[in-house]
Amino acid sequence: SPYIDRLPAPLKNRFLDLASLINDPFVATMGLKVLSWEDLKVEIHLPDSFQNRDASQKLHIGAISTLAELTSRLFWERHLDPKLSSMQSVSVHVEILNKEYGSLRSLLTCSLPDIEEKLFELRSKGTLSCESEVQIFDDQKLVATATLGWILKQKTTLAAGSKKEI
Repeated sequence: SPYIDRLPAPLKNRFLDLASLINDPFVATMGLKVLSWEDLKVEIHLPDSFQNRDASQKLHIGAISTLAELTSRLFWERHLDPKLSSMQSVSVHVEILNKEYGSLRSLLTCSLPDIEEKLFELRSKGTLSCESEVQIFDDQKLVATATLGWILKQKTTLAAGSKKEI
């Protein structure tokens, strides 16, 4: 991520869009676009398109859940080294608050002290159960919230130069 952050914003966002398609082909046809991917905030756009709608022409609850899951996953992936940790989604709870109109935008923000506290717990205990709350907006208002449960695990590694005793 330090290299990606140095890119101009449009190029950085296009790179993130392509990377998410390769990483998660399930979302490839949804048209999701990463608007912001920062240490304290992730924001993603879900277009108002036919493949994201259900039979009644409302945005499908599965599309809203996927938007929330990707937002939360990108947030935690930014803070975890993939060589040293793993993450598993264990729950998604979406609460629809208002009728949506058009495209949606998801937003996850977290304070630096909260992030540091969770990462410290992960490193000291080796595993962490945590929840992330994602807010979902249309152009006018908050339309849904999603709470995602994660299990984060620190992979065990031998310290450099240590000798294994048998």
